[in-house]
Amino acid sequence: MKNWKIIWFVGLLTISLVSAGMMSGCEDSLTFITTSTAAPITVPTTTTTTTTTTTTTTAPTTTTTTTPAPTTTTTTTTTTTTTTTTTTTNTTIPNDINGDGYADVIVGVEDADGGGTNKGEVHIFFGNDDNNPDVILTGEADNNYFGNAVALAGDVNDDGYADVIVGAPYAGGGKGKAYIYFGGASMNSVADVVISAEADNGHLGVAVSCAGDVNGDGYYDVIVGDYGADIGATNAGAAFIFYGGASMDSVIDLSNVSADVSILGGEANKYLGISVSYAGDVNKDGYHDVIVGIDSDAGGTDRGEAYIYFGGSSMDNVPDALITGETDNAELGYSVSTAGDVNGDGYADVIVGAPSANNGNAYIFYGGTSMNNTADVTLSGGGDNDDFGESVSGAGDVNGDGYADVIVGDLYASGGGGMYIYFGGATMDNTADVSKTGGGEFGTSVSGAGDVNGDGYADVIVGDAYGAGGGTDRGEAYIFYGASGTSMDNTADVTFSGVADNDYFGEAVAGGK
Repeated sequence: MKNWKIIWFVGLLTISLVSAGMMSGCEDSLTFITTSTAAPITVPTTTTTTTTTTTTTTAPTTTTTTTPAPTTTTTTTTTTTTTTTTTTTNTTIPNDINGDGYADVIVGVEDADGGGTNKGEVHIFFGNDDNNPDVILTGEADNNYFGNAVALAGDVNDDGYADVIVGAPYAGGGKGKAYIYFGGASMNSVADVVISAEADNGHLGVAVSCAGDVNGDGYYDVIVGDYGADIGATNAGAAFIFYGGASMDSVIDLSNVSADVSILGGEANKYLGISVSYAGDVNKDGYHDVIVGIDSDAGGTDRGEAYIYFGGSSMDNVPDALITGETDNAELGYSVSTAGDVNGDGYADVIVGAPSANNGNAYIFYGGTSMNNTADVTLSGGGDNDDFGESVSGAGDVNGDGYADVIVGDLYASGGGGMYIYFGGATMDNTADVSKTGGGEFGTSVSGAGDVNGDGYADVIVGDAYGAGGGTDRGEAYIFYGASGTSMDNTADVTFSGVADNDYFGEAVAGGK
């Protein structure tokens, strides 16, 4: 187990951590909230049925004969109209926070002082606008590191606006907190839901994500990681799912109330909940599923694990698919995310990072009725001492070919970090289709951004926590627009920068996938 400084990025989420003193995969930056076909999130279904109508027409035919009496013969014609029943499932994450028709972004800046010392901030930028924040959220107290994890929450209260969830893993004396902010035409900076931890030093909020609608009630749900929680055993870890609703409780204190689903590590030093994410509907049963990263030994040393939990009307906390690192020190599960449907088989897929496996790997696992734990696509880093897989995310369909794509961050590629985009396909390969290297720690965090400019192609966002940003380690984040076919390039189309030295803006990015 590394000595982690807990700094995350959650896309809908992927999540990364930072080794103390290294700032290696922390995310505290930008969350882009935009619609993406790769990340299904609501379950409301509309069923249209037309009835079958049978019409009988009687046409009298008269036959006249002289003997015996006249006889009348009737001919019957039957016309049948055949109809079908069509069920349509909404498969996109709400991403428009202010309802103006454009996807929006969130930026976590956990090292921002916010009028104190390391209170942390989150900056929200409305889509199709400039690069000045439209809403700024601030941590409650010094050293809370509010914004350590940020994510799109879906529409938890079903008011038609996308909502935001933010983690502050050092709030409450290290217990940690998570905050939900409802979107709106005039969004404010007051938290609508505050979730507080039960366990000391568990760091609730180290990972946060939309969970989709896991119980099929029509409301988006959220999942929050508490990876150091001493529940049942020391550092067993936990992840908690909270159901959305029209009147979601404004204060949720886990020392007094229970989460709707509590996923527990169950054994010492399991560190379950190091990363959490919406998984999509991997088994195609109509309920959304979640994936949780685990920083465990898994039969060796720091091999790591990732568990998938299927949603259901009465969702349980027993993992339905278990994925384990192949080698010691692989740290599989360090980052997890939905991948969307990369191979077009109708099942959502997942992507899992193992940044310490060789020079780093990321694995894609295809969904299915009987999902297994064998990687279907293995993506690998190319250089010595790379950290490929530090961050992973679904990218949406960046090239408009009908297949979901993925993006992977490599913290130390070419000495300055890198990002790699892989196009999905019926026979997806492991060769990057778009890549870029260089910067301070370019690729610290990566995420799908949805379609931020409204051109019909999904976009991506990449954080560079040590980018200069016009000062010293202010940090930067970049949006790259998708484009048709193979025409997407690696030139940033929008650049966001931190506003103060040592803010490390870009440590976390998240958005529609």
